[in-house]
Amino acid sequence: MVQKGLTMRDKVGGLIALIGASLGAVSFILFLDKYQPLIEGNKAVKNLAGAKMLTGLYPAINDIAMASGVAFLVACFGFLTVKKWAWPMAIIAATCGLLASWLGIVWPLMIQQPVTYLAIFVPEFLIWLTLVLYVRPIDIKIVVVSIIGGIAFILNFMNGTAALNKMIGIKSPLFFGTQQLNWFAAVAFGIFTIAILYRKDWAIPIGLGGSVMGLIAGIPLAYLNTMQTKEFSLFWIAVIVSGFMLIGLLIHGQKLVNPVQEVETGQYLGTRSRAS
Repeated sequence: MVQKGLTMRDKVGGLIALIGASLGAVSFILFLDKYQPLIEGNKAVKNLAGAKMLTGLYPAINDIAMASGVAFLVACFGFLTVKKWAWPMAIIAATCGLLASWLGIVWPLMIQQPVTYLAIFVPEFLIWLTLVLYVRPIDIKIVVVSIIGGIAFILNFMNGTAALNKMIGIKSPLFFGTQQLNWFAAVAFGIFTIAILYRKDWAIPIGLGGSVMGLIAGIPLAYLNTMQTKEFSLFWIAVIVSGFMLIGLLIHGQKLVNPVQEVETGQYLGTRSRAS
C-alpha cells in the first residue's frame, strides 16, 4: 500500500499540535506561579476546605495539562509522518487540555484572582475547532453535538470537584455518596465527545449513561446546596445540560450515528460521502 504524501492539512495539523505541546509547557509554568497563591487565597476567604482540596487536586489537574502537551507533541510527529493515529491523538490532547485549563480559570475566579489560564483555554479551543473543521472536516451538526458533550464533560467534572469540596467542609453523607458518580458521568461524556466525531454506534449508550449519572448525582446535590445557601446553585447547570443531552440523544441519537466515510482529500470523518 502506497503511503500518501504530506498534505497541507497534515502540515496544519502538525503546526497546531506543536502549539498545543507548547501550551502544556506554559500550563506547568502557570502552575508553579499560581499554586501557592491559590491555596493562600482560599485560606484568606475562609474556604479552608477548598484550600485543602486544591492542595492535592490542583497538581493532579496540572498533570493532565502536561500529559495533554506530551500527547500533542506525539500527534505533531504523527501528522508530519502522515499517521492515521495523529488526528485522534490530537483530539484527545485538546479535550484534556480544555478540561485542565477551564478548571484553571474557575478556581481563581471564585476568589477573584486573575484568570491567566484563559490564555491557554482559548488557544486549546481554537486548536480543537481547527482539527474538526479543517484538518479532518466533520459534519457541522456532529461538531455541535460534540461541543455540547464537551460542555457536559467539564460541568460534571466541576460538580464532582465542588462535591469534593463539600465533603471536606460539610461532611454530608449525600456528598460522599454521589461525588464520584459526577466524575464517572464526566468520563462518560469525555468518551462520548470523541466517539461521536466518528459516529460510533456505542457513543449513544455512553452518552445516555453519562446523562443519567449526571442527573442522579447532580439533582440531590443541587437541591441540597440550594436549600443551604438560599441561592441558585451552580450544581444545577450540569444537571440542566445532562438533561438536555438525555432528551436529545433519546430523540435524535440514532440519526447521529452513520458509517464513517473517508474522502481522499482529507479523510472526512463523520460525513456522508463527498465527491473528491
